[in-house]
Amino acid sequence: MNRIVYSIVSVALVCLLTRCKKDNLALSQVKQTSLRSVHALNSGNLIFEPFDYAVGTLNGKGGWTRIGGTDNQTQVSASSLTYAGYLPAEMGNKVELIPASTEDLNLNFGEQSGAGTKVYASMLIKVSAATATGDYFAHFFGTLFKSRIMIKANGSGFSMGLDGGSATATYSPNVYNFNQTYLVVTSYEFVDGTANDIAALWVNPDISGTEPAPLLANVPVGNDDSGLNGFRLRQNTSSTSPALSVDGIKVGLSWEGSVLATEKGIQPATFSDSVTVDFAGVNGRAINHVASGFLHGFTTDGQFPADDKVLPLKIHTVRATPPATLTQATRMAALGAKQQIVVSDNWYFGYTSSFFPGDNGDWSLWENFVTNMVKDVIKKGIADNVEWDIWNEPDLNYFWPRPAAQAEETYYRGYRKLRALLPHAVIVGPSISSNSGNKVIAILEKMRLKKVVPDVVSWHFPTNIVNEVQAVRDYLKTNNLSYVKININEYTLTSEQNPGKQAWLIAQLERAEVDAAIRAIWSAQSTGTLDDILTSTFEPKGSWWVYKRYGGIDGKTVRSTQGK
Repeated sequence: MNRIVYSIVSVALVCLLTRCKKDNLALSQVKQTSLRSVHALNSGNLIFEPFDYAVGTLNGKGGWTRIGGTDNQTQVSASSLTYAGYLPAEMGNKVELIPASTEDLNLNFGEQSGAGTKVYASMLIKVSAATATGDYFAHFFGTLFKSRIMIKANGSGFSMGLDGGSATATYSPNVYNFNQTYLVVTSYEFVDGTANDIAALWVNPDISGTEPAPLLANVPVGNDDSGLNGFRLRQNTSSTSPALSVDGIKVGLSWEGSVLATEKGIQPATFSDSVTVDFAGVNGRAINHVASGFLHGFTTDGQFPADDKVLPLKIHTVRATPPATLTQATRMAALGAKQQIVVSDNWYFGYTSSFFPGDNGDWSLWENFVTNMVKDVIKKGIADNVEWDIWNEPDLNYFWPRPAAQAEETYYRGYRKLRALLPHAVIVGPSISSNSGNKVIAILEKMRLKKVVPDVVSWHFPTNIVNEVQAVRDYLKTNNLSYVKININEYTLTSEQNPGKQAWLIAQLERAEVDAAIRAIWSAQSTGTLDDILTSTFEPKGSWWVYKRYGGIDGKTVRSTQGK
């Protein structure tokens, strides 16, 4: 594991989830009180660019790469820009951005993403000319253009603004002087949810201490980017672009790692931050490894993977097709894992069938289908260890190519048939693909009125785990349904299949106090790779070690407060 992943696993999984013993943390990192402060790892500098190159073209030097426009138009010119207290001071040279040049250059700083990540870029600029139309000269890039820094003429001077990514610039009312050096800082922060990331701009901020309030805050970003990996300099036509010098570009994951950085990869030695873990507060709940759930993770016969790859994970729940549920039953019982059977996964001819429950008003086929499945489970002797998930993602056309009302009736009839045959059956639903627009609560209200509320309410891929779970829990409490459990029975999108994100998601699921959660599978279904955290020959990948670390945690959760 790399250092970032290790720190996430160690801090997020050990400190945020458990009543850590004293020796879980180095004594130099812990205040010996009931509130223990864990110093953050260096959130240091990613780019430290003084343009210490010979006068001439910038393209090809120090990692700068042309990504558009005419080759070799951007020039390194002699001497540097300076600003009191801002390093690299008089080191190196500077770069000239000239109207009518079209060359765009990128400097890669490595993929940065994930809720809570904030990327900063600071630089010195001296503007010699601007247009009334205005244009941007620098920005972040991942898959979209973010935090585009804008300049336009304003009277005898110019204004500065920011286009967070919405294609609409927000300008400061301040007027700045031509041929004067300014310190400009921008940031882009990843936030849970949709179209709500945060962009900000500072001009000549106070750099004597901690991060000050921005000049422009919460600038609209449009669609969120999935990650940032590069900083770009940009030139355009003479009718829109400004003419300016740029120097001292620094990119980092904190104010200290960007604006105050003293050299590449270094931030001021006086900087410190802390995560507060409260060991004396309200008792948390016991760690039962509820997020260690897997969808189609075992071979259909349940034989693979072997125990040495399974037992350390403390698997809580498995979700599988009806045939796999039956053949895996003996193994799951030995592992102490709850089984969730996806009834719809065994529908005739699968989800591409030419007929579905209730077609032409005929429900007999569906009710007989459920009846036969119940008989199979009873015959196998596993009814007490099985949860019944009636239909998978009925809100998606692939899984339910019929009207929504027909899907609802399918659930209602399936629920009633299960209750008649197995009065104590644990029924799961609605297992929809997301909770966008608070769909789960709307569906639960219909179920409540029909008196078919499931024993376990479930949905997939929450965008804000803690908030969504709390909203559903509040609804259940208000309607005297607090006994209903909550299961996120698919989590981890394809873009989240990496160790760092896994650790964060597990911590969020524990923080939300879900009753169970099941990792989604996007490849290698039923091949025994535990949803692709093992190779095809059952060797551990990076994410397996995260779940192993999680499986090794015991005790109770504790309250924590994040740092800067």
